[in-house]
Amino acid sequence: MDKVLLIDFENVQKIDLEYLERKACKVCIFIGSSQNKLPFDLVRSAQRLGTKVEWIKIDGTGSNALDFHIAYYLGTQVSNLRDQPPFISNNSPELNIQQKIQFLRLFKNALEFQSKNVLDSAAVLYQAAIALDSLYADAHYRFAQCLDAEGRGTEALHQYSLARDCDELRFRTDSKFNNLIRSMDDHEYCFVADIEADFKALSPDSLIGYNLITEHLHPNSRGYFDIAESFARTMRRHGLLATQQEWSSNDTINDDKLWEERSVTELDERMAARHKEILTSGWPFKEGAIAPYAVPDTTVLGRIAQKEASGELDWRKAHEEVIRFYQRQGDRNELEREYKALLSQIPLDLDLYIDLARVYFQGKNFDAMINILNRSIEIYPTIQAEVAF
Repeated sequence: MDKVLLIDFENVQKIDLEYLERKACKVCIFIGSSQNKLPFDLVRSAQRLGTKVEWIKIDGTGSNALDFHIAYYLGTQVSNLRDQPPFISNNSPELNIQQKIQFLRLFKNALEFQSKNVLDSAAVLYQAAIALDSLYADAHYRFAQCLDAEGRGTEALHQYSLARDCDELRFRTDSKFNNLIRSMDDHEYCFVADIEADFKALSPDSLIGYNLITEHLHPNSRGYFDIAESFARTMRRHGLLATQQEWSSNDTINDDKLWEERSVTELDERMAARHKEILTSGWPFKEGAIAPYAVPDTTVLGRIAQKEASGELDWRKAHEEVIRFYQRQGDRNELEREYKALLSQIPLDLDLYIDLARVYFQGKNFDAMINILNRSIEIYPTIQAEVAF
């Protein structure tokens, strides 16, 4: 089983199941609670598919009840705790003038000790400042840095989390909201993938930072990969979209192999980095407006990434431009990665299969060539594929 097709029968009643007979695909047809009749032709077609078709009748009623039944699948939110300070810190409104003066004196002295790497003294002063005002986000963040540097990871995690939660610019989901998401998991209709917990498990001392997040909240490619793995693991555990037996028999490739074969190329990484540079060049990361034309990258991939970031090229055209560059270089390994990346997003473009088959032929990788041509024929037989054979 390669794919799962979810059908909302309340809204989509014209279904051609005959087309799916030769496909490696499972079909889940969701029936509304008030739908008591099914077309004869549909039932007859479904019988020919045998166990590849599953009928699911929901209990709920009301507007969009079936849509919610299909889509009710959540994940906790994840953000960079270790490497990104809070945006805005303000004193508690309950502090009087004298308390504010005392807080600022403690905080300023702590900053001076921290700048001189006298971390034990800085930590004592930050702790005293927090005792006066527990809502000042930057005090928690800097106290966490001192604890982190001293190897006190558990205590640092608590303070980093408080720094995020007290940030007055709510870029990042706070602990209360994530706990609310976790409470939604009823193990029957709503399932929660605890992505934050998984990211902590993958981070040194459970402190999520640049290892998985690019700035405050956008994951890097490894982070996105781990999010997908977290969702897949939760789906498998609860038998979603397929039975436990089907998951066991089909989910056989380990994570290292999947990561090695990911459909993300060097150009994708360059484009992502360029978008991050633009995003973080202005407010709220820095004072002033965003600067779309920072120091240019003069490499070929850098120039293409800049064109994509500025809107001169879309994602596909950027990849097509770098393909022409690799063709001139004769770099078949990078050509293969680029075509695979395109196919991962545009799987019905038959020309891409033929072009990739040509790369394999030139590299005398005939098994891979035959495999990719067969995949194109499964979508639609073409003269180009037949001639290639």
